[in-house]
Amino acid sequence: MNETVDIKILNTPFTLKTRKGAHYIKTLESYVNNKIDLVRGNRVSLNSTENMETVLKACLAIADDYISLKEEVDNYEKDLGGIAKLIG
Repeated sequence: MNETVDIKILNTPFTLKTRKGAHYIKTLESYVNNKIDLVRGNRVSLNSTENMETVLKACLAIADDYISLKEEVDNYEKDLGGIAKLIG
């Protein structure tokens, strides 16, 4: 069953429908806003071009987190496969 969740990203309100639950979506909201804050730094207000640049840089940072973790998991799986061959 879909649940409706209200969030704000860069002070812009969004209403999302999700099957994963409000807590999960709120966790995503917090993660994205934290990345935006890291990229934005000390600048309090941004114009629309700066907002777009900030969001794109945050997207790159999030993609980097994802790819780095995916590579880490792939390496663990490869290591476990090698260990399994040694044991088996």
